[in-house]
Amino acid sequence: MTKTELLKEVGKRLGISFVRMREIYNTIEEVILEELKKENEVNAGLVKYKVVETKERKARNPKTGETIVIPASKKVKVVKSSTLKNLFKK
Repeated sequence: MTKTELLKEVGKRLGISFVRMREIYNTIEEVILEELKKENEVNAGLVKYKVVETKERKARNPKTGETIVIPASKKVKVVKSSTLKNLFKK
């Protein structure tokens, strides 16, 4: 299912136009991104987004074999909810 198909289906179920659904979705997306920029955790129901710090580490350039240092940085980690984890368990 594409984003467009998802928005059309949710809009149909709620009786909301596609244009309005797109506005709502884009606003939710903006809020999540703003919170992540502030390094706040966002629990969005099915998934939880959080910013985690990575440590500086050494790596090897596979082409040249040269050892390089990858600096510490931050990344977004997505953790699935127990609902998703249990979706296909028997």
